[in-house]
Amino acid sequence: MSLKPGLRVRQTQQLALTPGLQQSLSVLQMSSMDLGALVQKALEENPLLSAEQDFADGRFSDYSFALETVARPKNLLEMLSQQIAVAAAPEKVSAIAQYMAANLTDEGYLAEPPDAIMDQLQASRPEIDQAMTILQSCEPTGIGARDLRECLDLQMIERGESASSRAFVLENLVQISEQDYTALAKKAGTHPTETARLHALLLSLNPTPAADITTRAEQPLFPDLTVQADQSGQITVDLTRSTLPGLIVDQSMTKNPAAKAFASEHITAAKNLIRAIELRSVTLLRVGQALGARQYRFFSDGPGFLAPMTQADIATDLDLHTSTVNRAIANKSLSCAFGTYPLAFFFTKGIKSLSNGPLISAFVIQQKIRKIIAAETANSTLSDDAIATLLRESGVDITRRTVAKYRQCLNIPTSAQRRRSKRFL
Repeated sequence: MSLKPGLRVRQTQQLALTPGLQQSLSVLQMSSMDLGALVQKALEENPLLSAEQDFADGRFSDYSFALETVARPKNLLEMLSQQIAVAAAPEKVSAIAQYMAANLTDEGYLAEPPDAIMDQLQASRPEIDQAMTILQSCEPTGIGARDLRECLDLQMIERGESASSRAFVLENLVQISEQDYTALAKKAGTHPTETARLHALLLSLNPTPAADITTRAEQPLFPDLTVQADQSGQITVDLTRSTLPGLIVDQSMTKNPAAKAFASEHITAAKNLIRAIELRSVTLLRVGQALGARQYRFFSDGPGFLAPMTQADIATDLDLHTSTVNRAIANKSLSCAFGTYPLAFFFTKGIKSLSNGPLISAFVIQQKIRKIIAAETANSTLSDDAIATLLRESGVDITRRTVAKYRQCLNIPTSAQRRRSKRFL
């Protein structure tokens, strides 16, 4: 068999994110403060880019002072991107890992299932698995998990726990949290001290690894959207113009042949930035208007009327991908008659009502639980089961376990702990 050079046509698929597209995705999920910092940097580096007078004079909205005085918070995506960049992986696998990192939930979990990512990026299963392994090897440990069990398991693996210990913890999360050491020891065939150790281990694990990073919630809230409701209940959503930089491109240098190459490069960079900011504005306004339409009772009548809503609902309304909605609401907030809220606040799960009526927002139920517990006395503290019974009597189809989960989200102690603390008041 002879070896001869030749040409052969072959069709392949690969992930290709142009610099312009990468910048658009990055700008879309930026807060107003980060966008202002990006624009300031571009103005310093690009001589063909200039800003409208207010921005150039330093009067770029009320947050310009904060931008100068507030320390820039750590950015989880930047931290993960740096770690992914040094991992030994093919370029496409690294790009997939970067995509996953940019689409994490606020808690640090994958926002999309692997199969959806595989279809979205036209990648193979081995490439998806390898990218996920790279992401899950990043710090903080537990980042990029698909669910709570995997998040806790990754942290236990790092601590050197045996496969049997990890499996026992994951299979008995509720029982371990309730500290029934004797029953658990009998079930596992171990000494109660070992189950006590596993309880201490469980308490030391972090179910929300992204919460350890200084995030957008610690930045001052400068609303990107303004929502108003008139007397008839009509909702109007507008962009807060003071958070949008006006940029101008100077194309006069293109007439000079000697400077044409220099000018072309900088003009392209300037136009890409302007296009990314415009896309951010258009997408944010569309998402805000869809949110206002679904949450009109909240904006007209108050927080007690927050409706259940998911990012998938908005994505369906606007014919967008869920990841686009996720980026659009990240680091953004809105101002309304009842205060300033992060956009993520409006996305809550719903609980069924016993009357088969509309779903009830988890936020509204949490506030009901808070009010019930606030009315307790030292002699009338209610167990989670009793609270669940009261809520069911009011028409909410809820279990004791869900009440316990919501109570923990509100950082409210157990009934026994509340009883002891009230006796000393």
